[in-house]
Amino acid sequence: MSWDLFVQDWGDFDSLDEIADDFEPKTIGLRSEIIDKIKTVEPTVDFSNPSWGYWRTDNSQ
Repeated sequence: MSWDLFVQDWGDFDSLDEIADDFEPKTIGLRSEIIDKIKTVEPTVDFSNPSWGYWRTDNSQ
């Protein structure tokens, strides 16, 4: 099984209904900065292709 993870700054909202149609989120950083932050939390994520991060566990198939 695989999962896709999306990270975005949605602002300070309590529910999705509060987000205006014209809302534009702030940038969350450069790709390299985001990869560095992810690898700080989980250093085994493979970013040999910086477009995709692969994290395999003992439960991975």
